[in-house]
Formats: sequence, structure tokens, C-alpha cells
Amino acid sequence: MYRHGFELPQFAMFPLLDIPSAVTVMRDMFRAQLDVAAEFGLGFLLTGLDYRASPDWGAKLGYSAPALADGRTVWRR
Repeated sequence: MYRHGFELPQFAMFPLLDIPSAVTVMRDMFRAQLDVAAEFGLGFLLTGLDYRASPDWGAKLGYSAPALADGRTVWRR
């Protein structure tokens, strides 16, 4: 995502889910990857958006433990 102009604070992806333009870029990026997988009959494993959404890393990014536990307050709008 940094190649698309988005900062990755503490190398965390989940804060980008609060930025509509970043979500659009991620959707387009993953859609293109899924299209390739479908074209060749391959599976696709989407990971990485939440790997730093733990209480320790969340605190470094300004997210409370309850907000991380209830993902709706962090990244679902």
C-alpha cells in the first residue's frame, strides 16, 4: 500500500481500513489478484490486514483494547 501513497504506521495495515480511498485501492488490488486466481483455477488466501491488531501494537497506534476487540469501532463503518 505504501506504493500507492499510503503510510503504514508501525507497518500495520488495519488502520487503512478507516480510510475510504485506501479501502478502494485494496479492493481493486485484491480483485485483480482474485481474477488471476480464478482465471487459472487457483485458490487465494487473503491475509495480512489484522496481523498487527493486537493490544500491544494497537496501543502504539492509538487504538484501545476494547476498540480492537470490537472491530466495528476500528475498521467497519
